Amino acid sequence: MGRRASWAFGIVLFLLVQGCSAPRIRIERSCPPCIPLESGATIGLELVIDPAGRPEIPDLVRSELERHLQRGPYPLVDARTAKVVVRACPTEWSFQWPFPPLPGQNGLGYLRVRIEVLRANSPPNTPCLYSSTYWAKVHLPDEIGALARAADMVSDNFVADLRPSRICNVVDMDDSDPRMETGITLCEHGQFDAAYSAFSDLAARAPDSAPALYNLAVLKESRGEYDEAEALLLRSTKIDPKGIYYIALERVRAAKRDAEALGKTP
Repeated sequence: MGRRASWAFGIVLFLLVQGCSAPRIRIERSCPPCIPLESGATIGLELVIDPAGRPEIPDLVRSELERHLQRGPYPLVDARTAKVVVRACPTEWSFQWPFPPLPGQNGLGYLRVRIEVLRANSPPNTPCLYSSTYWAKVHLPDEIGALARAADMVSDNFVADLRPSRICNVVDMDDSDPRMETGITLCEHGQFDAAYSAFSDLAARAPDSAPALYNLAVLKESRGEYDEAEALLLRSTKIDPKGIYYIALERVRAAKRDAEALGKTP
């Protein structure tokens, strides 16, 4: 993604928060999926079925998982030819009517499904790539409808964990140095390119101004220029060990790790 495109996904909104002494900027970025798989992975689905259980439970869970995986980030193929196997095991289903039952009231359905992700043809006792329990509660007037809806919610949550996501940080700007006024005003009016230039010029003219270094680092962070942002923040913490500088340093380092991880995933 080019720098201009990254900028569009960086700073989203300039916020002047009542009761807060410093203005704030909201920054969004991508983070890797909870279940990172290799590029080119194909997925097969297996259901662990309790022979003593009700057959409609695994059937509906399978149907919803298949439907969501077909729209997911990896191709769904026959489990015998897949590189990765998703193994799902419904562990609990309950449906209870309110007591005393009243006309027009919904019942409460509760579903739990254990899902494991493992490499295909793994030897027995090989650790899973991922393992977790997903659950859903629904209120509906009939049990089958509630089970289908709960299976839909579980499947949706699982497939969401296969995709990269977006996270948002609300970041304090540092206006403690009067020379920051121009850059912050430009941010306030959505002129982020001009603000970037203003803070860059000020940081060059006043390399001992920790607020200038910090504010420039924030704008670099929003552009995805994490190495440069980290270097600026290290300089600012040496000049003035403010808490927001250290918070920003940890946030930028986390964003850098996520960006590196995203480079290895779809």
